[in-house]
Amino acid sequence: MAAAEVERNFETRWIESTGKHADPKCGSDCEECKAIYEAFKMRAPRGNPPHQPRAWIIAYPRQHEKYFFQELGPLMTDDTDDEQALRELVERMKQLGRGKDADGETELPNSSHKFKKSVRKPCLGYCHWRENNKFICIDYCSDDNLKVQMKMVHSSNKGPFMNEYPTASGVNQSRFNINSESDMTPEYIMGELAKIHNN
Repeated sequence: MAAAEVERNFETRWIESTGKHADPKCGSDCEECKAIYEAFKMRAPRGNPPHQPRAWIIAYPRQHEKYFFQELGPLMTDDTDDEQALRELVERMKQLGRGKDADGETELPNSSHKFKKSVRKPCLGYCHWRENNKFICIDYCSDDNLKVQMKMVHSSNKGPFMNEYPTASGVNQSRFNINSESDMTPEYIMGELAKIHNN
């Protein structure tokens, strides 16, 4: 199956402005990334033209070392189920760690994703948990699937992005830093979410 034929329930931003010719070079300086994050965070349209709020959003280094929001989940509505959104997000992040498209089988295209001789990605995934009025960033860098070079890219470049696009206040980020695919489960993350108190 060709990559173009893969059915996705999310929007891709695999475009020049998020790739190796990105200007600005980093998503932390990108006005469009800021609008995507604000729309997600506030659960309301933001930017000009406006970005609609999404159930989840994922950032990763696609063709160079800098992070941009590359995949935008389904539109967020009053009927959005946070647990279902979390399950979709976790599955998609695991697929990215394996270098796979949304069907879980097709390799991500070299033409749009190859960097450091690989299409496998560390990633930052954001989703809401309205039960305790929080949203989180899952920091996933798989020891099982990623080469040392990509792990180094992640550790060196995620900081400025996460400083600009932080998780909700009162969330201990270290609880959502995951390095093993076996730990990357909705159940583990929901268990950690249950420990967070409402603010």
